[in-house]
Amino acid sequence: MSVLNLPRLHFGGEALWNPNTANNSPGVYDENTLQQNPTIPPDDFVEWLTSLTQNPPPGQSGLNGSWNVYGDGSCWFRDVRISGVQFDYGKPPVGDPISSAEIQIVGGTFDDAARSAGPPPRSRMVDVAPYQSTTTQLFYKWLQLGDAKLGFRAKGACRMFLRWSMLRTFAKLPIAGVAGVIFQTAAAASDIEWFNPASSTALTKLQTAVNASPNQGVVMQFAVYFTLYYKNASYQGKQLADANLLAEAYANGFIGGNPAQSLITGTIGVWGENELASAPTQILLAPANPVGPEATPLPKARAIQEGLAAAAAPTPQPVPLGPAMASVDRCANNLAVTFVSTFLETDRELRKEDLGTVTLQLADGSGSFLSKIADIPYSAYAKESYRRTSGILDFPITAEQVTQIENGTAQIQLIVPQETQSVVALQQTPLVAETDQRGEYLDEGESKTMSVRVYQNGAPVSGIQLTVAQYVEDPTQNNFPYVPVTSFDQAIVDLGTNQFQIVVDVNDGVARFPIRYIKPGTAMLGFFPPGTPVENDDNFPGTTSYYAVIRLLGADNELIELPDDQITWPNTYEDVLQCYNLVYPKMSTIFDLGSESAVVSMARQILAVTDYPQRFDWTLFMPVTREMSKGKRSLLRRFCTKVINKEIPAAPPG
Repeated sequence: MSVLNLPRLHFGGEALWNPNTANNSPGVYDENTLQQNPTIPPDDFVEWLTSLTQNPPPGQSGLNGSWNVYGDGSCWFRDVRISGVQFDYGKPPVGDPISSAEIQIVGGTFDDAARSAGPPPRSRMVDVAPYQSTTTQLFYKWLQLGDAKLGFRAKGACRMFLRWSMLRTFAKLPIAGVAGVIFQTAAAASDIEWFNPASSTALTKLQTAVNASPNQGVVMQFAVYFTLYYKNASYQGKQLADANLLAEAYANGFIGGNPAQSLITGTIGVWGENELASAPTQILLAPANPVGPEATPLPKARAIQEGLAAAAAPTPQPVPLGPAMASVDRCANNLAVTFVSTFLETDRELRKEDLGTVTLQLADGSGSFLSKIADIPYSAYAKESYRRTSGILDFPITAEQVTQIENGTAQIQLIVPQETQSVVALQQTPLVAETDQRGEYLDEGESKTMSVRVYQNGAPVSGIQLTVAQYVEDPTQNNFPYVPVTSFDQAIVDLGTNQFQIVVDVNDGVARFPIRYIKPGTAMLGFFPPGTPVENDDNFPGTTSYYAVIRLLGADNELIELPDDQITWPNTYEDVLQCYNLVYPKMSTIFDLGSESAVVSMARQILAVTDYPQRFDWTLFMPVTREMSKGKRSLLRRFCTKVINKEIPAAPPG
């Protein structure tokens, strides 16, 4: 199953992103020590964050804390609605009572059952590795469609993770505006509350399919693209349309968020057997040869994207298409392909680049033509068609083609005509290796087991081996690229070997291996199925790289070992709360982290929102960035416990 099967509920609208941006640069925040820049006096730090950068890179301007110093990490959908429903392969979407129903991703509260009416609590956007742009995760609790009169509410199976990061549009847009990514999430059938489904054919069919064995539940997949900045904040009646106006507003007392906005296009469908919750695992059509004009690649380091650090000007390169996913329905002799991130936009009007008529075909193992599936005219992937079906197209195929695809004797290709000859723009990748553990956190001394699911032509595979390679950030280089680890002594994650890569057996479709903390920092683990060469640092992670991000947090053992009778407000603030108060100043607009009386009054709530690991996935977990060592957490929680037990005198107000 998946969003490629029936029924499909297509949707579109906008997503808003309100992250704190101060920790994106090593000039502000050290991700290893979890401390702010020590050269800026604490009393001046927030003013420095909200001031314009001196000597910015050529052609850029910004603030020392970048474009959203007072971001709170929230994210939400704006006017995202069902646009149409497909009940039959190859037929256009139709209307349904659920059409125009709103979709929202919703955060949790202290008591969801007792939550009063009003705007739903918001989800949270968190980078596992704050310096990188390909490690974003979305914490949420509920996927909500419609309302209590018609729709459903589903408890998310796991958080969402950014995938398929790519250059998406040729329009000139600032920061990450030209990028595109996808997200996917799912909910188990037992965790879905349906509201009046009999009043909607779409909901009735979806509920029936979701509850049919061996399906797991409901799945949602969407593309994020065309991100715009400085569109959603105003102060004293003036839109904060650029960095200069934002800096001026901060200087005059503005302490609000400055959310970015993106378009999203996606589909709700059926979560099938053996499929992951957070990643598409069908037949991957990976980018092969570039077919677009030369364009400047997007830097992977956020500090470069946001003008906080200079880097060598990248050389323009020819642009490949984005990836696609395909699925065969042998009962209907149908091949469904999602081009939700495949064809790029040329301008701010979001017109798709006209590549002419492209061809979907089958080739043998040597790449030689076997048979045509379909010619796809420009009208089928142009802007209007794309939005109508969220990029999903259906193609009738023969029984022989079904068999060839399923048994691996044929591979799907997308052929694009060029000036002198046609080229293979997308090529089927037989093996896919993905994990719902895309973002992991390890405390000092902690170990975990990683599980990676491996698929062949969309089905679990066994009897093969998976290569796992380790990459670490290199802060000595401007762009902070990930580079392969070459010896144990340099390792950040110990994989149980003295080499930078290991080979893991895949049993029953799963490769399992331990990871262990060595020292603080961030690392990526790349997963390479047989026949896939281990990538070097120049192209890792690529658009369709398989990887997980591991954040390693030092213990701060001296804080753990601090005797209870030496725990005071001054050392709790200086050793724990000061950095969050300075680097994430939005928190102190809720309650003042620098005020002993304010912290004391919130002691019970602080214990609740720092309850690790039980509430780590909670959208109210603090800090939102999940960057707190066990030593800092221990000291803070012990301070709050002493306050509650009245072992610390009441703080004076103010």
